[in-house]
Amino acid sequence: MRTLLAAAVLVVLAVIAGFLIYAHVTYPTTSAGNVLADLVSAEQHPHISLHGETMAFLPYWRLDNIQYARYDLLSEVNFFSLTIGPDGHIVQIIGNQTEPGWRWWNTPQVEDLIPRVQIAGATFGLTLAMLNNSDIRSFLAGPSAQENLIADTVAQVRARRLNAITLDVEYAGTPPAVDRREFTSFAERFSLALRQRAPGVQLSLTLPPEAGRDRGLFNLPALAPLFDRFIGMTYDYYNSSTAVAGPEAPMRGFSPHRYIFDVTTAYRDYLLAIPRTKIVMGIPYSGWDWAVRKGKGLLRPVLPPSNPHSYAAILSYGRMRSFAALNGAQCRWIKDAEEPHCWYTDGTGTRHSVWFENDRSIAVKDAYARAQGFAGIAIWVLGYDSKYPNLWDILRRTLQR
Repeated sequence: MRTLLAAAVLVVLAVIAGFLIYAHVTYPTTSAGNVLADLVSAEQHPHISLHGETMAFLPYWRLDNIQYARYDLLSEVNFFSLTIGPDGHIVQIIGNQTEPGWRWWNTPQVEDLIPRVQIAGATFGLTLAMLNNSDIRSFLAGPSAQENLIADTVAQVRARRLNAITLDVEYAGTPPAVDRREFTSFAERFSLALRQRAPGVQLSLTLPPEAGRDRGLFNLPALAPLFDRFIGMTYDYYNSSTAVAGPEAPMRGFSPHRYIFDVTTAYRDYLLAIPRTKIVMGIPYSGWDWAVRKGKGLLRPVLPPSNPHSYAAILSYGRMRSFAALNGAQCRWIKDAEEPHCWYTDGTGTRHSVWFENDRSIAVKDAYARAQGFAGIAIWVLGYDSKYPNLWDILRRTLQR
């Protein structure tokens, strides 16, 4: 009997040791206890496979509002973002303070979230961003800087066991032709290096809406073979920097020059160079609220910054649902934009124009992505829907296999 008991104890200890090793090797950023809890949760809430990819970007400034996220309906959660410096290294310090993205990236909250998402059946990705023209030009001109980025990226992939890397390089205006050529050369080098040093990692590039027709940084025909996915940032067509209030992501309206651009034109342009099976459609879960000048019409001029009542703010889906001012607002559905528009007057007598995405407009976008045969959709931003389950229900109904 004692021999059998000892053997049983040894078996139990071997199982525990095996699990501890498995948890540490497979999910190195969290504890074995968390891995066990996540495995139990995943068993209770199995992943639901939808038609196409369902990505969601998670900016570091939204980490406090993701308790309602449905990882069982997502194919990828992508942390946004770490900053690429002009020397190619991931920026860790700005001035005397830790760079915000880097600080959050190294918190237990994110370190525990990575395996939780992966165990739930999704993948976890990281966006590397460069948004400063001068930094972009310095980076592209320096081969050593590019090698620094490759080394830093591979290190993050290995340390966190990441599944995907997204490049978000946003150049304001039209770059010199040499920068366009150098970006293509860098993309070739970066893609090849990641295939060799981090095999299996999915590589994506974000695209501004007009990337298919302007002479910006991206030579799409040359880049198409180098990336697994191209994510259209088809939102914020009108924002805090525009002179008029307009739709967040109008589906149509560009060809009659009603809106500055539209979603369907952007994807029509992308398709001239990129296979539709590599295109991921960015879908916003938000809108904008502006203080505008008096008068009639949809595209009202906004109040200038010098006006004490000037106002332009992002309106997340969750905030829209609970925004008291909209309860008494006048609203109507705008057919070409496929988006609602509302207007109200605040307590100071200032008029406001509000364009935002709601259940109907997001359902239109989900359905468009599926009808076009795109690789999937990318939600901007995870957590913007707050406690409301509507958009998860729409996602499931529209993209159910």
